[in-house]
Amino acid sequence: ATTSLPPTETLRFLSPEQRMGNSPLRASDVYSLGALGYRILTGRFLQGDNISLIGADEETLLAPAPSA
Repeated sequence: ATTSLPPTETLRFLSPEQRMGNSPLRASDVYSLGALGYRILTGRFLQGDNISLIGADEETLLAPAPSA
C-alpha cells in the first residue's frame, strides 16, 4: 500500500481529489501548477503548515490572495 503513496514533499501540490484517492484529471494538473505558482509568488503553501490526505480542503479555499 505504501508504494502507491506519493513522496511527502509533493502532497502540498496534489489536487484535493487526488489526496482523497480519486483518479487525477486534467484539472488536477492545473491545480498543481497554480499551487506551485502560489508557493513561488508568496513563499507560502495554500494549505498552510497542515496537510491532509483525507477530507475537504477548506484551507485551500480560505488561502489569502497572493497580493495580500
